[in-house]
Amino acid sequence: MRKHVKTNVLHRKGHNIKMVAYFYYQERGKLVYYNQSNRTTDGYVSAGTTLTIQNYEDADIFISYEELHLGCGHFDVKFYDKDDSEQDLIQSDWMYFTCDR
Repeated sequence: MRKHVKTNVLHRKGHNIKMVAYFYYQERGKLVYYNQSNRTTDGYVSAGTTLTIQNYEDADIFISYEELHLGCGHFDVKFYDKDDSEQDLIQSDWMYFTCDR
């Protein structure tokens, strides 16, 4: 799955920002991750990319469906994007999708 991120951050031109997507079940909380890549430090599914802020910055965040560790069945999932800074400069609204495997 590829998520396109478009940002506009005032007064940060030339700075690097790490954008991270955090994944959740729509009704049951965070998706748990079972190996060492595409995860938060506390073991939940995430994917990220680092971008350098210009005027309007475009970036892609990619994670394969297998990396969501959903198993077989029908799953309603949601995620949001957030920068990984202490200032919380950027955060998206929830985005929803369904995965049938």
